[in-house]
Amino acid sequence: MSRPNRPLTTRIAEAVSTRIMETLSPDYTEETFRQFAPRMKVETVRRRLRARDRVLEVGCGNGLYMRVLSGLCREIVGVDITDSLLSAAQSAFRDRAIDNCLLAKGSATALPFGPDQFDLVYSFSTLVMVPDIEAAAAEMTRVLRPGGVGIFDIMNVGTPTYRHWNDWYLAQGHPGLAALSWTETQRLLSRLGMQILDQPAFGLVDHLKYWRPALNRPWLERTSHHPSFDLDHWLSNLWPFRRLPNKWYVVARKEHDERPHLTGWTGRACTGQAQP
Repeated sequence: MSRPNRPLTTRIAEAVSTRIMETLSPDYTEETFRQFAPRMKVETVRRRLRARDRVLEVGCGNGLYMRVLSGLCREIVGVDITDSLLSAAQSAFRDRAIDNCLLAKGSATALPFGPDQFDLVYSFSTLVMVPDIEAAAAEMTRVLRPGGVGIFDIMNVGTPTYRHWNDWYLAQGHPGLAALSWTETQRLLSRLGMQILDQPAFGLVDHLKYWRPALNRPWLERTSHHPSFDLDHWLSNLWPFRRLPNKWYVVARKEHDERPHLTGWTGRACTGQAQP
């Protein structure tokens, strides 16, 4: 199948995102898991993961999360738009003798796989950089088997954190970050035939340092994100504040097949390729 024409905003966003992630990727190492937020992401996936599952990570970067999760499932496939990051991921798998991690090149809005291929699909820090977040969420749903679980990393629109980082990405040439309100998130996943099971949240206290830059001090970071107890995470998940944090890691089950299908395309795969 030939690759469809994609909107100019999508192509610009992918080019800028590639440049940014190539710059940041050297910092994504196992040391990252000293921080609470990456450990929380892994735990969110782990709670829904079974040993027999076939898993997909959308926006896998250098494969850091794939490496951590590879021992907990039958097979994990990563898809990304950036050749250099896919190559780095493949080298890391080879160096660590990990043989159940496969890679494919492709866009989040046109995943190079047929429908109903995976038991669990997740995405971290990727949907926010995709201008057509609805198309990306629809693609993640399309490749899930009925009963499968998707984990969607959704940024909360209109918050001080969103405004700060949206301005930063605009300054880099990106067309703007994709974000949704909680109500919009619920409506989107409902249209796609996804039932929300959980929505771990993060980033409520972090709004303070973007709302009042004078509060962006080391003491605030130490207090809100201590390794042994993350105050930000605790407050973000209290019932009165559930709609206010910076991000939700929305866990949803594919209940039926009554959702719009986007036409996927067969992408170019790396060494150790994943078959559609």
